[in-house]
Amino acid sequence: MTSDRWRQIAAMLEEARSLPTAARAAFLQEACGSDADLRHEVDSLLNVDEAALALLEQPFMEAPDLVGKRFGAYRLVRELGRGGMGTVYLAEQDEPHVRRVAIKLVNTSRPSAMQQQRFALEQEILGRLNHSAIAKLYQSGLVANGPAYFVMEYIEGAPITDYCDQHRLNLRERIELVMKVCDAVAHVHLKGVVHRDLKPSNILVQSEGEAAQPKIIDFGIAKDALGREDLTREGAAPGTLRYMSPEQAGLSGPDGLAVGCDFRTDVYALGVVLYELLVGKPPLTWPKGSGYAEVVRLICEETPLFADEAWRRSPTAEREALARRRGGSSRAIRARLGGDLRWILARALAKRPEDRYPSPRDFSRDLQRLLHDLPVEARRPHLGYILGKFVKRHLAAAGALGAVAALVPVFVLMLLFQQQQTALERDRAHRERDSAEAVTEFLVRLFHAKDPYKKHEGERSVTDLLQTAGDQMNRELESRPHLRSRLLGTMGRVYHHLGQVDEGRTRLEQALEDRAALAETAPEVLAGNLRYLAQLDQETGRYQQAEAGYREAANLLATHFGRDHLGYLEVRNLIGHLQFEQGLYEQAEPLLVETLAALRDAPRVDDLQIGRTLNNLAVLKQRQGKFDQAEVYFRDSLAIHSKAYGASHPLIAVLRNNLAAIHFQRGEYGPAEAHYRASLEIKVQRLGWDHPSIANSLNNLAVLHQEQGRWALAVSELCRAIHIREQHTEQVTLTLAQGYINLGRNQTLLGQTDDARASLNLAHAMITTAFGTDHPQIPFVLNNLARNEVEAGFVARAEALFRAGIQHSLNHQRTSEYLTAVLVAGLADTLSRQGRHAEALYQAESALGFLADIGHEDHWMFFQVQTTLGEALAGLGRFEEAEPVLREAYAGTVSRFGADHWKTGKARAALSRLENRKLTW
Repeated sequence: MTSDRWRQIAAMLEEARSLPTAARAAFLQEACGSDADLRHEVDSLLNVDEAALALLEQPFMEAPDLVGKRFGAYRLVRELGRGGMGTVYLAEQDEPHVRRVAIKLVNTSRPSAMQQQRFALEQEILGRLNHSAIAKLYQSGLVANGPAYFVMEYIEGAPITDYCDQHRLNLRERIELVMKVCDAVAHVHLKGVVHRDLKPSNILVQSEGEAAQPKIIDFGIAKDALGREDLTREGAAPGTLRYMSPEQAGLSGPDGLAVGCDFRTDVYALGVVLYELLVGKPPLTWPKGSGYAEVVRLICEETPLFADEAWRRSPTAEREALARRRGGSSRAIRARLGGDLRWILARALAKRPEDRYPSPRDFSRDLQRLLHDLPVEARRPHLGYILGKFVKRHLAAAGALGAVAALVPVFVLMLLFQQQQTALERDRAHRERDSAEAVTEFLVRLFHAKDPYKKHEGERSVTDLLQTAGDQMNRELESRPHLRSRLLGTMGRVYHHLGQVDEGRTRLEQALEDRAALAETAPEVLAGNLRYLAQLDQETGRYQQAEAGYREAANLLATHFGRDHLGYLEVRNLIGHLQFEQGLYEQAEPLLVETLAALRDAPRVDDLQIGRTLNNLAVLKQRQGKFDQAEVYFRDSLAIHSKAYGASHPLIAVLRNNLAAIHFQRGEYGPAEAHYRASLEIKVQRLGWDHPSIANSLNNLAVLHQEQGRWALAVSELCRAIHIREQHTEQVTLTLAQGYINLGRNQTLLGQTDDARASLNLAHAMITTAFGTDHPQIPFVLNNLARNEVEAGFVARAEALFRAGIQHSLNHQRTSEYLTAVLVAGLADTLSRQGRHAEALYQAESALGFLADIGHEDHWMFFQVQTTLGEALAGLGRFEEAEPVLREAYAGTVSRFGADHWKTGKARAALSRLENRKLTW
């Protein structure tokens, strides 16, 4: 072929590439005319180009259409999607539960060895994962003379890009949604898996109440990072071009060797998804018809535009339309896309993996810093930038200090110092004024010192700054022990609030080093630091250390200031809270009642301390099953705190959560969910999604959704809550154990009895190891283990567990009468299932007596036990007695839950069984 001929083909090929596929044939017909050889050459090259791209976008193997066919308990309803290895269908399950699921089937009844390995690996990977934002694996199998399959949770959601536009989420909401996805991908990495195909169509989002819940799907080309051979699907390269990292596209390192995929590969894809969610298009685009080699070159070499610049270059009409879908003006969105956000995206999208965030969690943490106006790591900020961020977060306070604007660096820690200074007694004001001057001098030196070990002057991270401050305090304030102790204590609290628990503990312990001197010169400072360290110990499950710290602080305050001092009474309140958290109800109640009376009679009334004590008493009454008393205490506490803080303070979130629990335990699910969601919204806005307090809200919503029959949703919420708690402490806490109990109960209801047994046994081991075998939560675990055995068909085993729980509750007065009634009711049901109706009748009557004694005749549990009683009577042939009992139970359940609730269904089924027994007796 001559060079002129080649140039002719090349020019025509380039022109054809620039046209839509449908228009190419007409163009080539006109351009080539009667030159059949020219047309053949151009067509061949276009086909090669398209084939190379198709390798990454479409499967080679076609799957048969199986809609309408059955696989065991599943009937295939419609196709959801196809890939190179398998096809996913929506299916309906008939038994043991009626539900909709997704089934993935291998595309051929005779898969190759590699197909089998790839399919098995995807199945194994899904089995490892247990996170609220990841589609859950239910079951797997092989149909006789048919394809292999596995059954997954069906996600009724939209791709993340579509969801955000349909719901007009603003930039902050889009970032928060991606942070949830980052959390899930971090879980995937923790299990040794790289997804490698994160893109909008593999991140589905569904609405759960007012919240958006993402779900990651399709681990078909995931890589096992635990040393297993990389098995990519046949007929396709690993990844989707628009979201593919440079190393997936073939990026070479300095040594000329290919750069392998690791966890940072998924960080790149998350960056692409976030960029598209914010800007409206991916960071890299290419004309239709671009050749595969050109696309790969762009991915590996082309640096994307900064997000704000890409926004600016978009056509005006397009920008305005995008802005409307993001709830803001085009100008405001462009400004928001600049600054820190541009650097965060640039780091996530770095060509070299080593220049990106090391993990999705690091990416998410920087996004959280952005949302809270904290310095971001992507920018490697200098000190002026850090202080600017601080002033932005505290704009009103900074304005009030306009007269000392030149001393803004001093303002940062002085603000913390002044918060404590206001609590000092008036007769010590002169000494404290001297202390304030010493603090000012110290802080000026701290912020203006130059670090000779930094390459560039002034580039000091927040962590460096705090570390330097702590070290200098230990050296320079050694002769001022009370001042050193106060500032180190304040720093310990700051570290704690930043989530750096170990560093916070270190600073608080340093603040307590010179106790003898502090007890004489600054007893209130010493007591405060003892209290803060005890609170940290309590939060991380170190209950013995916590109680010792609280009592030392209380004794110190009583000795120096008397037993009517507000600080002393506050520590007494904290001791009461610690006691009932450990199940020591008899010790906690009188302590809290006495503290409340003392606070109301104190010379200086502190409404907020009264409110905190009311809340603790309310929680105690709630755990005792005394819901009416608890509600009165909760509402009084909420009124006090709302007056002091307004409606959106984190403490209001806690109180609304507690009030929701009262509604829930009465079966009032509408008000309960409203309070739970309002509480969660406040927490997310003020604390972010990874804060430990979020786990409490998710756990409570899950328990509510359990009662509503939304068990899969409850499991996903509980998995996320457990994950958050495990990230924040290595100690066993009661709340962590309770999370596993609730997870086990919902797994039971879903029919996942093996998983449930494992979760509940883990909770039992946690509680007995950390708190002893007589803890009041032990019968609660035994109750759930027993109900799981009933579901699994092991009724005799369930009976033994119920009896063990009852024996425990009767031997330990700390167990509430309500829980004892629940256990006895469970035993009655188990006996009835074994045909031992006379014994069942006796136990059901006993359970109703327990419930009546605590005023629960209109509680849903009372109606449930009535159903058991009616079934026992019917089993004995006493139909005339059974029928009114069962009808009363059914009417009560309907009035409480409505006709469509799953508990109402059980009461209705009992009535149906009665009619059948009449016919066959």
